[in-house]
Amino acid sequence: MHWSSWQAFVEMGGYALYVWGSFGVTLVLILGEVWQARQSWVEELGSLRDAIQIDDHLQAQRAPTRPLATLTPSGTHPAQPDWSAPGQDASVQSFGRDSTP
Repeated sequence: MHWSSWQAFVEMGGYALYVWGSFGVTLVLILGEVWQARQSWVEELGSLRDAIQIDDHLQAQRAPTRPLATLTPSGTHPAQPDWSAPGQDASVQSFGRDSTP
């Protein structure tokens, strides 16, 4: 279309209410969608922050763990008896059996 003035453009040939109204409704809906997406994002970040704090709290409450197996310099666990025969190196023995075939 070709308008002779700004006034004619604003009036839109008598259909200004419908044209500008549809633009206004569309703008309001788009802004509402952006606002809703931002609110969802903020809520999700908050719930993730809460989950991390709960996890940190639970980890702090757990008893400190120690290694399951602590080997002595001879290669045996300190709670296990030394099954090596007298005079043999304990590192080549494993529960009374020779580790070499």
